[in-house]
Amino acid sequence: MGYGFKAIASYSSAFNVPPLGYLYYNNPYWAANPFLKPESAHSVQAALQWSGSPVVVRATLFQTTGSNMWGFGATPNGLTQFQNIARTRTRGLELSGRGNWRRWSYDVNVTVQHPVALSEPGHPTLQRMATHMANVSIDYDFGRVTTGLLAHYSGPRPDVAYSP
Repeated sequence: MGYGFKAIASYSSAFNVPPLGYLYYNNPYWAANPFLKPESAHSVQAALQWSGSPVVVRATLFQTTGSNMWGFGATPNGLTQFQNIARTRTRGLELSGRGNWRRWSYDVNVTVQHPVALSEPGHPTLQRMATHMANVSIDYDFGRVTTGLLAHYSGPRPDVAYSP
């Protein structure tokens, strides 16, 4: 594209089988689900990046669609149980930047996303998924040792029981 700009596009897929504990381990607070199916997902991303020494900034739009994603539901006796959510979608935007100045380096990103259960009435927000997050890290290089600070923010994560 020129002038330090670069367009980036990507596609990925994922597959995850449930751990044995999700399938067969019971305790006083949650129930196993031997019928839990593997989850799968497909993601697409499109980004615009600008690089100008020593700074790089990027804006990324993304969408992930999932099948049989694991969520929490309630059993008839009130226990929590992993259950499959037939269809999910997360759309979002991430803004990021990194660079350095003298012996200092920094990295910052902000993500705004909308994770929903498409197979549920009203498309509720997925449980335990934040709609916005941010990270900031600052490092100083002393020569033989580098030290730094990292801060992470995650918005509220709803936790309500619904049965997929």
